[in-house]
Amino acid sequence: MARGVIKRRLHRKIDGGLILQLTIHAFCAPESFPAFDTSSVLWGGIKYGSVVKNIVKPWRLESVTIKAEGIVDSIQFSYIDQDGVRRTETRLGEGGGDGSTNTINLAPKEYVKELSGSYTMWADFSQIVLTSLKLV
Repeated sequence: MARGVIKRRLHRKIDGGLILQLTIHAFCAPESFPAFDTSSVLWGGIKYGSVVKNIVKPWRLESVTIKAEGIVDSIQFSYIDQDGVRRTETRLGEGGGDGSTNTINLAPKEYVKELSGSYTMWADFSQIVLTSLKLV
């Protein structure tokens, strides 16, 4: 079953009618998710880049914890693996400073569809840092 919202707006009047703009936002929950390989993930900037290994294949993301103070210092994920075991990964990033820590908990029927953000070079140009992070 799908659910969604359709927004209609007048785009232009023409001889003999109207041109309407339709914006459709729909959600259709899948019954299951395909497995994908997450045995190693690259994390970090130019200076501190490293490979995180042995991540168990996830089934469902439960929470994302972000520590930030002007930039994203660290990020940590908790998830349910394909065997139904809840796992929390090692914090990714330096995590220094006195920044605030915020945890986003996902309800059982909430899913992250998109992850985006912005980055810049750190003041001494030794590494790339995240300046924003957006989960949709």
